[in-house]
Amino acid sequence: MDSSAGEGGLLGLAFEPAFRTNGFFYVYYVSITGGTRSIGRGMADAFLAEGAKVVVNGRDEEKGQQCLREMNA
Repeated sequence: MDSSAGEGGLLGLAFEPAFRTNGFFYVYYVSITGGTRSIGRGMADAFLAEGAKVVVNGRDEEKGQQCLREMNA
């Protein structure tokens, strides 16, 4: 992974036992750099809605705290 682009990475992935036939896999933990705003925030919200455990990284502590409050985290 090239972290210079500010991209986050997958921390955990589980494949459905029938993955070969249905293509299902489950994300359990994700790390999203820049997750307090824009696309990163949208990704964090979407993963949380699906039950994932999410690590949100950002540069501004105040925005991070606001993000946590809004996510009820």
